[in-house]
Amino acid sequence: MTLPPPARGPLTRENFGPQVLRALKAKGTVAVTTTTTDGDGTASITANLRFKPNTTDMSVRADGIRFVRIDGVYYLKDQSLTGNPAKPWVEVTTSVRPRLGMSAALAEIVAGQSLPHLLANGAPYATFTRGPKESVEDDVATKYRLVIDLRKAVAAKALAPYISTSEDLPKTLDVTIWLGAGNLPVRVAFMTTHEKHGRTSLQATFTSYGESLPVAAPPAHEIAPAKG
Repeated sequence: MTLPPPARGPLTRENFGPQVLRALKAKGTVAVTTTTTDGDGTASITANLRFKPNTTDMSVRADGIRFVRIDGVYYLKDQSLTGNPAKPWVEVTTSVRPRLGMSAALAEIVAGQSLPHLLANGAPYATFTRGPKESVEDDVATKYRLVIDLRKAVAAKALAPYISTSEDLPKTLDVTIWLGAGNLPVRVAFMTTHEKHGRTSLQATFTSYGESLPVAAPPAHEIAPAKG
């Protein structure tokens, strides 16, 4: 994927998403910590991301799941799947997937939820407002508000794989994105209220830009076939 040149002047609803992605890919790596709170409690996802031209590698820890995705291939860490504590990793292949139950599907869902910066791509389908500079996460960042029309954004596949369906979601999503120097995300947040699911709030923080983060396939001697 060819990155657009840096924007000259203020960001607009048309170039907001591409410029955020350009900034992320130019840095190469970032650590993202996402906390979601709803009626069931609080859940956290910690992800190290490494951006490549056509994909994003990741190493993710979430509540009850640990996985790595390298060049689109998933590796799950769960010794209950292998029956061997010394070889706790499983490579997810088409033939293995049926033996993994919901584990593989859950990893794919969490992988999508590890990419909250994709909400920036909703700008063309949103009421877009540029706010003041604020002190956020020990940084000075510009505040942007996007009230995204979810049906239009999902129909255009603008938010995938973070959000791929508008089913059972509110009509709009009110998102705040703080961008620091070079249009790099510092924080992403939103809150929704749904008649069926109640209130849900999310906050994601972005740190360690450009650092050498551990994002790699597990050692071969720690990978085993799924049992069964």
